[in-house]
Amino acid sequence: MVSIACRDIQKEAFNYGKGVGKMRQLMKRFAKDERGVSAIEYAILAALIVGAVTVGAVTMGTNVKNLFVKGNAQVNNAVTKAPATN
Repeated sequence: MVSIACRDIQKEAFNYGKGVGKMRQLMKRFAKDERGVSAIEYAILAALIVGAVTVGAVTMGTNVKNLFVKGNAQVNNAVTKAPATN
């Protein structure tokens, strides 16, 4: 009985070692694979472009709003100072 249990443990340890070796091979192959690198670079580039466009749109929107507020104030000022016509 003891020898059977020892053989089972040895067999499991041997199989475990094979699994670790395969895992190491997979990890090495994954580290060498560069196919996904360009996709990640494009995603980062796209995110930067989206961020720049967003900042530009917010800034432009604020400037346009200020332009309309200033124009509205000038029109209201001109209307209040205009002579009344009967």
